[in-house]
Amino acid sequence: MDDLAVVDPRRLQVRGIDVLHIADGSVIPIMISGNIQTPTILIAECAATATLG
Repeated sequence: MDDLAVVDPRRLQVRGIDVLHIADGSVIPIMISGNIQTPTILIAECAATATLG
């Protein structure tokens, strides 16, 4: 985990703002050489599950 990252990758939460979460491809820590659609959908599904409980 990068201490300088804006988003906490485990909680998808913007550091310093308690109520703001990010669910898009910008939270992927490495460049993906293939299609980015599937990992982005997975991130969104995980964020929805975590948010809704």
